[in-house]
Amino acid sequence: MQTLKDNIRQNILDSARHEFSQYKFEKASIRRIAQNAGITSGTIYSYFKSKDELFCEVLSPLMKELNSYMTESMTPESKIESKFEDGFIERTIDKFMLFVNTERVLLKILLFNAQGSSLENYKYDITERVVHDSRLFLANNQRRHPEMNADICDATMRLHTLLMFSTFEEIIIHKMTKEEMRKMLEEFTIFEFYGWKNALNM
Repeated sequence: MQTLKDNIRQNILDSARHEFSQYKFEKASIRRIAQNAGITSGTIYSYFKSKDELFCEVLSPLMKELNSYMTESMTPESKIESKFEDGFIERTIDKFMLFVNTERVLLKILLFNAQGSSLENYKYDITERVVHDSRLFLANNQRRHPEMNADICDATMRLHTLLMFSTFEEIIIHKMTKEEMRKMLEEFTIFEFYGWKNALNM
């Protein structure tokens, strides 16, 4: 019985993922999701309280990965010198490409189809969290490197974080190939790397 319930739930999620990838949240239809899953609309509501809850559940694997991706390198305990080690740029590009290639469909849903859902402002919400963590990261590292400039304004850090989302959007809008993505990321990451190195006086 539990296996059957789990299968139905997964069928709903698979159908919803397809629906939300084709339509913006407000235009997505519970009726179509149910039809494609081979069940009634009422069955969906026995598993999920609302369309928004279903939308959030479809995106929950991405949210976990994205929250980790956006914050793990800027924890207060991170050492800034690790970002200037040999191979850092290459590792950053490889990690970014793996993330996008794995999560491209869900990124499209989150960044382009979330209007009207509880996740429509996600990129702005997590940006504020990243700015907060980055402020602690810079302050802690300045104690270890007094010559370092940690006086980076919040607006600059917000812009830097939002550029990450703009990069996701650029890749998705233009349906970049792996080769096109790598070239763009190599150019952009070098620009970012030396810009931050100069701004931080490192």
